[in-house]
Amino acid sequence: MLFRSESLNSETIVQPDTSFLVTETIVYDFEFDERRGIYRDLVNVDRLEDESRRVYAIDVLSVTRDGQSEPFVLMDEGDYLRIRIGDPDVTITGAHTYQIQYTVKDGLLEITEEMLEGVQNESLKPGDVEIYWDLIGPNWSVPIRQASASVSGPGDVLGASCWFGYYGSDAS
Repeated sequence: MLFRSESLNSETIVQPDTSFLVTETIVYDFEFDERRGIYRDLVNVDRLEDESRRVYAIDVLSVTRDGQSEPFVLMDEGDYLRIRIGDPDVTITGAHTYQIQYTVKDGLLEITEEMLEGVQNESLKPGDVEIYWDLIGPNWSVPIRQASASVSGPGDVLGASCWFGYYGSDAS
């Protein structure tokens, strides 16, 4: 398998209604392999260390390939929403730029007094909100040369953390 993802760039905008709008741009190079498109798995259930779960409502708004609308099918894969992108009757080769735009509801968590117990960040207070989003997810099956993410919204950013590596990594 020679193909690879050259880049995955994500722009997230937190909306005043507490949903967030995500625009992903993925440059994928199939080289000489004939393919019909790509799969994109979005985490819609996060299983947390305390055995609880965070469930996200994801609405895919649009998908393009090289600036043109691209057919896609949504599939429920348990903890993931799989987007099958591409026309099953058309094969492609080489490098292509995909853009996926979707909204996520229930992706923000309001900070409570109990959550702040033992936390050493004085800038956080009850009522602040946290966005926790797994940009790539553990199901990405080919190398990614470059990944980037930006988050903006109606309020000030009080802190940020980013992890990378294999599932469970704490590399930041």
